[in-house]
Amino acid sequence: MPGYGFVKGFTDSIAQSDEESRGFKPVVARFDDNAQIAFEVERTPSGQVVLYLPGAPNPWGGSVVYVGADRVEPLDMSMPEAIRNIQHLGRGSAAHASQA
Repeated sequence: MPGYGFVKGFTDSIAQSDEESRGFKPVVARFDDNAQIAFEVERTPSGQVVLYLPGAPNPWGGSVVYVGADRVEPLDMSMPEAIRNIQHLGRGSAAHASQA
């Protein structure tokens, strides 16, 4: 079922504390001259970070990329906040812009 993993990660993040959460972690992913809200899915044994890059305004469709850890910074926002920012086409994310 498309999007099942994302929805499960989302609900797991809501149901558990941040420390216990195994859900997707909101991060800023840096690419050449821009940055994007993304979700860290996991890390490979070689140190690459597996990211889910959500689409906007529909975060349930997106793509998966592998990037170096130096391109990823955690965001100080919850998964529901990140999804809300994506659905609102970035509105509300200015408070986190210093990280982006």
